[in-house]
Amino acid sequence: MRRRDFIVGTATTAAMGLATQVHGQSDARSPGVKRIAIVHPTENPEGLSFKTRGAYSAYFVELNKLGYVEGKNIVVEGYSGFGRPDHYGDVARAIVVSHPDLIISISGTLTRVLKPLTTTIPILAATADPVAGGIVTNLAKPEGNITGISADAGLEIFGKRFQFLRDMVGKLTNVRLLIPASSISLWEMG
Repeated sequence: MRRRDFIVGTATTAAMGLATQVHGQSDARSPGVKRIAIVHPTENPEGLSFKTRGAYSAYFVELNKLGYVEGKNIVVEGYSGFGRPDHYGDVARAIVVSHPDLIISISGTLTRVLKPLTTTIPILAATADPVAGGIVTNLAKPEGNITGISADAGLEIFGKRFQFLRDMVGKLTNVRLLIPASSISLWEMG
């Protein structure tokens, strides 16, 4: 199994567990059916489902392994900002009003818009640095209803990576890290 698939599957499993805790074992609209809202800042909403085997296939493969099958016990609803940040608030409100069991947000900006709108619907955020982006205050224990994955967890993650390296190598006494200044400014913006 590829590492990325494992990480995505683990985050999805955690989020579905959180959804079950928050909303109970079944939904009043359709007993036993879970509803997932996936929101992307630009992608067409029809591309955000089990049927599409693109960038999100790892989510859906892991859910299938857990017994969640679209059309049987999962309903996936795609939402998009269509590249219009001024439209994100309307999209976020529409998602929250629909009361899904889980929101998957593929954007730090969209996650920041969703965050104040709900404290009960679990949000699985795929973002850059969630701490620098103001989504959570701590990577180890993200507060409230937000969890997620980050390909770039910011500068503080390098300490953890050095710890892993030291554990693997044994003696690690003199290490330097070079980061382009442009990368630092990207982390700071979130």
